[in-house]
Amino acid sequence: MRLRDAKIEHVARTLKHTGGNKAEAARILGISECWLYNLCKTYQVTIVKTKDSFKPRVVAVKYSIPMEVNK
Repeated sequence: MRLRDAKIEHVARTLKHTGGNKAEAARILGISECWLYNLCKTYQVTIVKTKDSFKPRVVAVKYSIPMEVNK
């Protein structure tokens, strides 16, 4: 596993732990909210929540790590 992969997986797990709260996740990770939003955009991190309107909860955090081409 590459460091980049581990970093994104850690971000995804933290987002799941915080229930998708990006401000709280950024605080726990020790990064700015802006940096977290950029990571989420770059790696297409999406938060999947239940449809329960009473108390929605995060069931998964999906992300995509682009493949690198060796030159």
